[in-house]
Amino acid sequence: MEKLELILKAEAENSTAFSEQAWEASQAFWSEREPFFLKPEFIAEACEFVGISAETVDKLISIGKLVYQDETLRELALYLHYCLFHQQDYSLALIRQWPSKIPGLEEASVFYLLLVISGLPQLREFYQKHSIPEDVFRETLTDVKRKMEEHQRDYESVGLGPRIVAWLVNIFRGDLFQLGRLQFKLSYFREQARVFKNHEDNSVIALSEDGVKYRQDGMIDGAGSVYDEKAWTARLEITDDNIIGYPLDSTGRIQKQEVVLPRQQWEQVLEIGTPILEIHIPRGERLLVESCRASYALALDFFPKHFPNFRFKAFTCNSWLLDNQFKEILPASSNIVQFQNQFHLLPIISEEKNILKWIFGNNFTDLALVKPKTTLQKNVLEYLAKGNHLRGGAGFILIEEETKPLPE
Repeated sequence: MEKLELILKAEAENSTAFSEQAWEASQAFWSEREPFFLKPEFIAEACEFVGISAETVDKLISIGKLVYQDETLRELALYLHYCLFHQQDYSLALIRQWPSKIPGLEEASVFYLLLVISGLPQLREFYQKHSIPEDVFRETLTDVKRKMEEHQRDYESVGLGPRIVAWLVNIFRGDLFQLGRLQFKLSYFREQARVFKNHEDNSVIALSEDGVKYRQDGMIDGAGSVYDEKAWTARLEITDDNIIGYPLDSTGRIQKQEVVLPRQQWEQVLEIGTPILEIHIPRGERLLVESCRASYALALDFFPKHFPNFRFKAFTCNSWLLDNQFKEILPASSNIVQFQNQFHLLPIISEEKNILKWIFGNNFTDLALVKPKTTLQKNVLEYLAKGNHLRGGAGFILIEEETKPLPE
């Protein structure tokens, strides 16, 4: 137990990735079970289903044999498998704390890939329980191979890193599904805004949450790692008769003119904690509006059918793609701007360096070293050279707004 704790704290002394309570539960779980996922037969079958290359299969089988024969590595594998797929409160943040190197293993990334595919039998049971079609199962799992390719490109090694394991766990815990071009995650609204709908004309307005600070340019303080000494604080007050607050316009900027909405005319439809479907955009195909609308239609059919108790109110997205500055950086006809136009935009607190990694790659360190390869990269570099900062954004589409027929 002590060796495992030392391994998991090797790169972060304050890491809580090891829990004595989870360790005891793991020991009890495995006391009457075989470590099936270390066996060559399981590895070969799982990899064939996911579409992993024969060369990588050989590496996984070798790692599986090594881990099985080494007591410490075997205990580590069993503990982490348990945490990933059986410990309900083992968070994604804890997974990101896992070390990038593990004593006794030449390639920790292959070990982490093995852990991910070890969740396949349980995931299959989940899909069968919810009567989810096989084609959705296979399409959703294409993300494993996609993330492996990204890891290979960024780090020139086979497998997956802890950050990507944390992402893929969304799939293996049954929270994330790919339906057409987009991925959808069962989630809850978490932006610093409340959304209201008018009973009479169906108009929609977003108001800032109470106590949120905004810069003088109308963006939330801290967006793109930029803070304003003259930031001011919005208020939101809901009385028996009125809703009083500061509106966010269609670009996601706060307006300093307070509004008063009669409660009898306005219904609150989104607040922190409201069930929503979170949109994620896998790399690859072009992001066409028609493809997105088709995915929304699939989602509106899929989730009520297979998760009838999850009564979601909206599609939401939190992404670098929803930075309202792209309307200055790119032409109105670009896919990114067209994607934005589908949403009511909201401001977010963000770190610019993380946004730049999405645009220039995970190995990005310095703008001065970047050699643009795409029109997007070229335009972004020119925009940043003028002293601007990227900040990302969020947005929502209410379900009733997306129930209109698709265009012919």
